This record gives sequence, structure tokens and C-alpha cells, in this order.
Amino acid sequence: MHANLPENAQTKDCLMCHQSYDAVAQKTAKLNPNPHSSHRGEQNCTNCHSVKGKPRLECNDCHTFDIKMKGE
Repeated sequence: MHANLPENAQTKDCLMCHQSYDAVAQKTAKLNPNPHSSHRGEQNCTNCHSVKGKPRLECNDCHTFDIKMKGE
């Protein structure tokens, strides 16, 4: 699936399959903290996720959370 996305994919491209930001937040609800239920509101998926590159947890720019992301 992700192989079909352009390298410059945007949130709207992600939500074509992942339905909504709320749906993604429900899937990661067991994480503490839930990175998709942020005090910063709905963020661009590409702030943390990349089609071709490695993911990076943007939350850790200010915090230190031990959350493992797929592709790390």
C-alpha cells in the first residue's frame, strides 16, 4: 500500500486508507502517551512518518518518550 504513495505524500493521501485522524488515534490508544491524541491537535502525518525514509517521533523534539515506531 505505502509503496503506491508519492514521496511527497500529505495527510490527505494517508487518510484515503486510514480514514480519519480520530480512527488512527483509536488504533494507538494503548500507547502512553498516545501520539495521535496530542496537545498540539491533528498534525501532518509527515511530521513523524515518511514514505521512503525512517520515521521520527516529533514529540521527542520537546519530550523524551520511549515509543517505538514501525520502520525504526
